[in-house]
Amino acid sequence: MVKHIIFDLGGVIIKHKTTIIKDILSKMPLTSAEDAFNIWLKQQSRLLKGEIGSKEFLNELKSSGLTDASLDGLERQWSNHYKDEAATVDWELLEFIKTLKTKFNIVLMTDTIDVHDEHNRERNIYQAFHRVFKSHQEKLAKSEGAEAFLNVLQKLEANPSECIFVDDYMPNIEVANSLGINGILYKNLNNLKNQLKTFGIT
Repeated sequence: MVKHIIFDLGGVIIKHKTTIIKDILSKMPLTSAEDAFNIWLKQQSRLLKGEIGSKEFLNELKSSGLTDASLDGLERQWSNHYKDEAATVDWELLEFIKTLKTKFNIVLMTDTIDVHDEHNRERNIYQAFHRVFKSHQEKLAKSEGAEAFLNVLQKLEANPSECIFVDDYMPNIEVANSLGINGILYKNLNNLKNQLKTFGIT
């Protein structure tokens, strides 16, 4: 029996390109967006798990000689470019999620960083969920494997078979499935509703 439905954020509720970080960096006052992205890749795990914050990352770009802009200015620009790149929210999906909230424990599980989290809190996306698990606060990223999922199961006091996990990224679905969680690959709202019907959820 399904008791918990766990949703991903980026690519499901927030619509943005998979290249969002590269696109943000390309708009920053940097001598080389490519070099900056390589630094991002090197630090991505630590950023997602909150071991360093966005300020430390931007400071590394400065110390690497990629920009002479002020740290405060870089922080503002990163925030503004994220707001532009992640401006589209699927409010229709969020309204559907609110209807599920009356019958199920509705959970958000997202790999995110501090500056993105701040904006999504400000626009009240998290209010649609009973609980929110953010990688930079949990110190675990679902993109790095099973441990983040096990953390959520433990904190929900849930059996895997009682959970549905909705994500747009197949490797995450595969990890969930390997743990006994029912995974749904998100394509669109109508497809999600049809997939949920297979679990008796209408």
